[in-house]
Amino acid sequence: MDHSNGKDHAAAEPPEWLPSAEEGTQAVPCGKWFDAVRVPQRNGPFVLARLNRASGPVIQGPVNWFWLIGPGLGDDWNLPAMAVLGIGSHIAVPPANSTAAPLPRWLLAPVGDCLTDPEPLRSALTVIGMPGVRHG
Repeated sequence: MDHSNGKDHAAAEPPEWLPSAEEGTQAVPCGKWFDAVRVPQRNGPFVLARLNRASGPVIQGPVNWFWLIGPGLGDDWNLPAMAVLGIGSHIAVPPANSTAAPLPRWLLAPVGDCLTDPEPLRSALTVIGMPGVRHG
C-alpha cells in the first residue's frame, strides 16, 4: 500500500539539504528549500492524526514537531500556538536514517522532497484551534 501522498518517491534522489548519516544532524536554513511549521510537542500527535496519510515527513524535536512546506506557502497563516519559520530561521535536520532517539529524529521518515501539502496541514491546525505567528 502506498503511503506517500500519491507521489512517486521510489526513484527520487534525497533533497540536497538533507544531511547524510556521516554529517549527522545539521542546522538547515528555512526559506530556501522549505519553510518549517513548528508545532508544540503536546499538539503534534493531534495534527498528525488529523492529517493521517496527507502528512509528509515530520521532524520530532525535544519541544516541537516540524512539518516542511514550500517556501512562502505559509506567509499568510495566523494560527495560535504554532509558527511558520522562513528566511532568517534555521531548524535542526537529522539524517534520513535517524528515526529513533535521540532527538531530533524523523518521526515520519523523509521521502521525496520532504514537503507536506500546506492546505491539509493548515486545515488540521485550524481544526485543532492552533493560531500562530509568522517568523523569519
